[in-house]
Amino acid sequence: PMLSFICAHVAPKLPMRPVRVLELGSGCGLLGLGVATCFPDALVLLTDPELPVVLSEDAEPTSTLEWLRGNVELNPQLADRVDTTPLLWGERRHVDTIRAKERWSPGFDLILGSGRS
Repeated sequence: PMLSFICAHVAPKLPMRPVRVLELGSGCGLLGLGVATCFPDALVLLTDPELPVVLSEDAEPTSTLEWLRGNVELNPQLADRVDTTPLLWGERRHVDTIRAKERWSPGFDLILGSGRS
């Protein structure tokens, strides 16, 4: 439902240039990857706090960020427009790393948050 709303009601209000989109707490990246698909010129930054996770008893430990990166890799048609990076609330170094990248230094046109309530 959120993606449908964004495509129908938010998209017409965005600038007529490639928009920069930041998703906070992307998890598996479903919303951000959907936005990248809906907006073919958008540059999308997916963030997650890089928490440790074990997906099954037999699986090697990984992190939420690695899981997110894996989902981006499963969508190679988006790879040149979608980036992933760690972002943990209160970690200034994460914000500084994002701002230091030329692609993201101008800021963002749309900031998304999708999570559990």
